[in-house]
Amino acid sequence: MLSNEPAFDEIGGVDYLAKLTTLALSIVNVNEYGKIVFMILRCGVI
Repeated sequence: MLSNEPAFDEIGGVDYLAKLTTLALSIVNVNEYGKIVFMILRCGVI
């Protein structure tokens, strides 16, 4: 059982990194969405 404890810690670390990655991708996607909206407004489509 003791040998499994570091594995649980590692899983928690990976989960933390996954959350950070998801957050970073969300920020990038919002930025890209903003660029698309800006280009549409700039072209006068709306």
